[in-house]
Amino acid sequence: TFSQTNFSQINYGISPADEGKILEKATVLIIDGYFSKAEPWIDSLLTLDSVNPYYNYLKGLISLYCRKDSQKSISFFSKAIARTEGKLDLLKIDTDVTNDVFYHLGQAYHFVNNFDEAERFYTVFLERSKKNSVIYELIEIQLAQCAVARKLLSNPLNVEVTKLDESINTQFPEYSPIISANGRELYFTSRRQWATIDQNEYMSPVDNSYPEDIYFSYKDAGSTWTSPKILPLCTPFNNEASLSLTSNMNTLYVYSDSIGEGDIFFSIFGKDEFYSMLNVEQEKLNTKKWETHFVLSEDSSLIIFSSDRKGGYGGLDLWLLNKLEDGTWSK
Repeated sequence: TFSQTNFSQINYGISPADEGKILEKATVLIIDGYFSKAEPWIDSLLTLDSVNPYYNYLKGLISLYCRKDSQKSISFFSKAIARTEGKLDLLKIDTDVTNDVFYHLGQAYHFVNNFDEAERFYTVFLERSKKNSVIYELIEIQLAQCAVARKLLSNPLNVEVTKLDESINTQFPEYSPIISANGRELYFTSRRQWATIDQNEYMSPVDNSYPEDIYFSYKDAGSTWTSPKILPLCTPFNNEASLSLTSNMNTLYVYSDSIGEGDIFFSIFGKDEFYSMLNVEQEKLNTKKWETHFVLSEDSSLIIFSSDRKGGYGGLDLWLLNKLEDGTWSK
């Protein structure tokens, strides 16, 4: 059956009679969020019909948001816009695609700094869509971003960006860096494979990446960053990410999805390392929703964090807590 087929084998021996079944398999995987596993099935569909608007639409989504290949996604979305007059039928081979393809094509051009084309396709979406579309407000913001970016690029600053050496940067993602107050310690998040543990079951269904972990490096006597080490508080199966470090370098705030949808924790420096995570004793901070980022002012009187809790503007929003005179925290 298709459910037992090896993904590396599915491009071989496929007949047009299988096309509907392959589309169903790919669609189910995408709906469930398994984009990386859906991609080989979509590739198979494209071998059968390389100009099919729906297949190119699906491949464009994966190229843009999963593979982060904006330039490549443009070629797929450009084929998908050939048929956008009707409604999308997820399991129909010759279905039309929805108007949001123009938004995604605009995004792709936006990401490669082609603002003229980005604005053109954003505008096409606005002209074809109703104002109650969830994308409508996003485009208004992105059109403003294009205008600002064009202005900034017309008068660029002369700066030099230097990539840290290979002991820090690898073929895996590295991001969310934190530099200590003395400038000699670096904490960052990376999605690297653990050497002694099989993590395949816990890889991201979206882009097939390993779970997040926090790494630490410091400058040696020659001001060279040492080979980074994973913090002991990390686990091979959950996501732990670096958020912020207090100015006295004694407390590290981290994100972990070990509880609920993901919360903010902290770790106290001891025995020359950050060994364990503790729950933040602030009932207004963590909820059953998703809390992902956190920063504490130097005098510990202000917290700014991100959350998708009820009462925001949609998605992740920034929230603020002030410490009041009586020592309690504001709403």
